[in-house]
Amino acid sequence: MEKILMLKEDYKTINKIIKSADKGRDIFGYIKITKDALYATNGRSAFKRAYDFEVAPAGVYEIIKTDKASAGFITLLIEKADLEFPDIEGIYKGIEPLKAEDQFDITINTEPMVQTRAVLDLFKATKNAYSIELIQSFASYGARWRVVSYKKDGPALLRYEDVKMIILPFKE
Repeated sequence: MEKILMLKEDYKTINKIIKSADKGRDIFGYIKITKDALYATNGRSAFKRAYDFEVAPAGVYEIIKTDKASAGFITLLIEKADLEFPDIEGIYKGIEPLKAEDQFDITINTEPMVQTRAVLDLFKATKNAYSIELIQSFASYGARWRVVSYKKDGPALLRYEDVKMIILPFKE
């Protein structure tokens, strides 16, 4: 067992992603930790928090328990699981950022109208329709996100500080 400390917003996002995974896709109920990042996915969106230190030994972990630490932080008691996690690092590496002039910012927070505006702004710029539920999964940051990459019928990569989110569009 390992104990790690994380931002409350990170935990809220990870928890929403894990809980929204389709039934029968049990692997998405876990997190993956590497030497420099923490990942979570539900198959339709993915979370990555980069770190400049080792959070815990690399591996796939189940979240056993959470406790409030101090203002803005949560402690997680995690247990290593002997599972194969999707190649999430490869997914992030495979998305090429757009030229700076093609990137844009959108505001995402917990207000429903702001979330709706974010979905509309993404559609206007990318011509892809994204689920408001995916936007809601990382709305607790209450921030301006940089849309770093997108392509027709492909994923959008959004960045806020050291957090990167990938969201998949609806398929026609």
